Amino acid sequence: MAKVLGIDFGKSRIGVALGENPFFAPFAILEGKNWNEVLRVLKKIIEENEISCIVLGIPKKDIIGANSFKEFLKEQISIPIRGLNEDFTSKEALDYSIKMGYSKKSRKHLDDVAACMLLEKFFENYDCKDKS
Repeated sequence: MAKVLGIDFGKSRIGVALGENPFFAPFAILEGKNWNEVLRVLKKIIEENEISCIVLGIPKKDIIGANSFKEFLKEQISIPIRGLNEDFTSKEALDYSIKMGYSKKSRKHLDDVAACMLLEKFFENYDCKDKS
């Protein structure tokens, strides 16, 4: 079974989740301003967790540069990288955190939870062999 890395890309923060269908969990929130530093951390996560596929959230109106980040990763990482529509994952993460009783303070940054929502969508509809 494939281990998948979910990435919720943002200009300031990047949420990361790990998953192996049907299980997934928030993993980390990275500062997203320096792509080379983010790349270094992602490579370490990929190696340590034997990741075979990356799912990167890309909004329909990509004003934050997720497609550019995807192309950057493709040049640097040899495993498949799948783009997936991430519209509403942040709202879903907020709704989930409220339902689960997260405090207001812990709801401030939910990028890793949004990455989980992305993996949930991915596992429902795709696998690492699908093209996107």
